[in-house]
Amino acid sequence: MSNGYTVEIIGDDELMRALVAAPETIGDAIDVASDEAAGILQGAISAVTPVRTGFLRSQNDMIPVSNFTVTYTNVAPYASYVDARRDFVARGVERGERQVDRVYQDAIDHAATEIEGQP
Repeated sequence: MSNGYTVEIIGDDELMRALVAAPETIGDAIDVASDEAAGILQGAISAVTPVRTGFLRSQNDMIPVSNFTVTYTNVAPYASYVDARRDFVARGVERGERQVDRVYQDAIDHAATEIEGQP
């Protein structure tokens, strides 16, 4: 025999509303962070992209796909060959990694502060 229980938390109505809205608050913060992370990574990759004419560098693009995920694209027909020899994408990601970590941590901290209702 199983027993079911329903627990209702009674207290700070403002906090309860914030907790109900928490998934949206966190999602919005992560979306903003993903956009910012894409820009950081694009800049970091571009900074280490080999330049002969500038076309390869001009085609670097980072697209936020979903929470915590961005996709790198480059439409230059020779981008994959240059990257295979120079490894500029991985080097750029390494270069921007700490800053991206900080962006996501700040977003999560901001969402938590908003949920807690602190100024």
